Amino acid sequence: MKKEKEKIDVVFLGRFSEDEILSGQEKTAKRIFTEHTKFFKSTFIQYFFDGNKYGLLKKVFGKEIIKTPGGSEVLTLGLFKLLTELYKRKPAIIHIITFERFAALSLFCKTLFRTRIIYSVHGVIAYENDELKKINSFLKLRDRFCERMFFKHSGTLIFYSENSIDIAEKYFQVDESKAVILSGGIDRQFYNKEKRNAKTGNLKLILHFLNILKESSREFLKELMMKLDFPVEIYIISNENESPGQINQKVLVKFINKLNASDLVNHYKDADIFLSLNKYDTFSISTVEAMASGLVPVVTEDTGMSRYIEEGTNGFTVKYGDADSLLNILNKLNNERVLIEKISNKAHELYEILSWQNVYDTYRIIYSSLVK
Repeated sequence: MKKEKEKIDVVFLGRFSEDEILSGQEKTAKRIFTEHTKFFKSTFIQYFFDGNKYGLLKKVFGKEIIKTPGGSEVLTLGLFKLLTELYKRKPAIIHIITFERFAALSLFCKTLFRTRIIYSVHGVIAYENDELKKINSFLKLRDRFCERMFFKHSGTLIFYSENSIDIAEKYFQVDESKAVILSGGIDRQFYNKEKRNAKTGNLKLILHFLNILKESSREFLKELMMKLDFPVEIYIISNENESPGQINQKVLVKFINKLNASDLVNHYKDADIFLSLNKYDTFSISTVEAMASGLVPVVTEDTGMSRYIEEGTNGFTVKYGDADSLLNILNKLNNERVLIEKISNKAHELYEILSWQNVYDTYRIIYSSLVK
C-alpha cells in the first residue's frame, strides 16, 4: 500500500519506551504509533519523567528528538516546550494514548484550535490508586484531577473492556456515547502456527499475576497451590519475587521478571497453560500473546480479553477467587492431554484477528472519522 503523508494529523501524547520490556499500555502506545507512521507522518510527545535524571530546567525548557523512518519523530519535551510545540502545530487530533499528568496541558488545544481529543483508558487510575497501589493522598488528588479532565474534555474515550467502563463510572461522569471498546494486539513473533502434540510429563503453567500484592490474591494463590494433586511447574510473571508461602511437594514454583518479547517467546515454547487470575485486568495483552504461541488460556471473567474466549474451544474462564472451578479445569487438562493439543491449536488463531496491523485499522477508522 502506498504511503500517505500528513492526511491524518495525529499527535500522540504518553510514554514512549525505547526498549522492548513493555507494560501493556506502553506496548499499545508504541505499536499504534509505529503502525500509524507507516501511512502518515506523525509525532509522539512525552515528558522528562525521571526526576533523578533530569533537572528543573530540562523539565521546563528541555527538548530531545528521536527521528523515526518516514520522517516521523518522538519528542521528549519540557512543559513550556510542550505548550509552544502544540501551539505551533495546531494538531487536528491529540491522542492521549497512556495516562500521564503532563498531557493535561494539551487540553487548551480543544478550545483554541478545535482539536479532537482522544483518551485511551488502559486503566482507571483512581481505582488503581485506591485498591492496588500505596501512594500518598496528594498524588491521588493530582491523578484524579487529571483523569477527570481527560474524561470530561475528550471527545472519544477508548476502553478495553465493558468492566473498565463500569469501574470508571463509579469515579467519574462517563458519557457512554463517547466510548468505544477496542483491543490490544499481538506481535508477529508470538504467532506459532505449528500444531502442538499431546505430551507426557509435568504440566508447565505460566501465571500472570498482577495483583499478587493484595492479600486476597495471595491467599487465592496459596489455596490453589495447596490443592493441586498432580506434579506441576508454575512460572509466575510478577514484579514480586516473594514466595507465596507453603506449597505442597508436587508444585514447583519459579518467579520470572519482565522479559522482552524474544525471551518470552522462547519461554512459551515449553509451556502448556497460561493463567491470568487477576481481579482487575482491563485487557491482558500477555494472554493473547500466549494464545498466539499456542498456550491454553485460563482467565478470570474480569480479564478484558475474556470476550475472545470460546469456552472449552480456545480456552476457559473462571470467576475471580473460584479455586474449585480452576482446579477442575487444570485436572481435566492434566488427565486429557489431547484436549490441551486441541485447544492449543485453536488458540493461536486469535493472531489472525489481533495482529497489530488489524488492531491499528480500528484506530485508523476513528482518526479518519474525526477529520472528515
